[in-house]
Amino acid sequence: MTTNTHPYLQWYNGGLALARSILRCNQAAQDVLQTAFTKTLTGNRLPTDEAAQRVWFFKVIRNACIDNLRFQQRFQAEEGAELFAASTDEIDPIEQSERQQWVRQALMQLTSEQREILVLRDVNELSYADIAQVLQLNSGTVMSRLHRARLAMREQLLSIDRQSSSVKR
Repeated sequence: MTTNTHPYLQWYNGGLALARSILRCNQAAQDVLQTAFTKTLTGNRLPTDEAAQRVWFFKVIRNACIDNLRFQQRFQAEEGAELFAASTDEIDPIEQSERQQWVRQALMQLTSEQREILVLRDVNELSYADIAQVLQLNSGTVMSRLHRARLAMREQLLSIDRQSSSVKR
């Protein structure tokens, strides 16, 4: 039985999470994801095996996000406008629990590099080798950056917990 859905749709949520973590704007992330899907549907030299397709797809999203950020910087410098500044998005119903809000808040306090590597590994479950390909780094660098990002995330979560505890008293 064949389905009419594109195989890349299985990575939609992970791709959206990656784009959101880089761009910090839900609308821009959705736009980038649409661009990535267009590229995959019209691409001539797509990888043939699923693992390579997945890595390629996340690479396309990451590169599109970087292009988007560069455009924003140029636009803001040329026009002096802040039209594309990061927005505070409405929280999805799935993200209503206090813990999920804390994780999201802590994640947004990290650097773009830290958010990106955490989302690729812990949300999209890419291997170190796949992350190395997406980020164009060696595996050792991926492991050390991931370790530092997790430590920074832990510190942010502890800080949020301390703030929350002091408010409740």
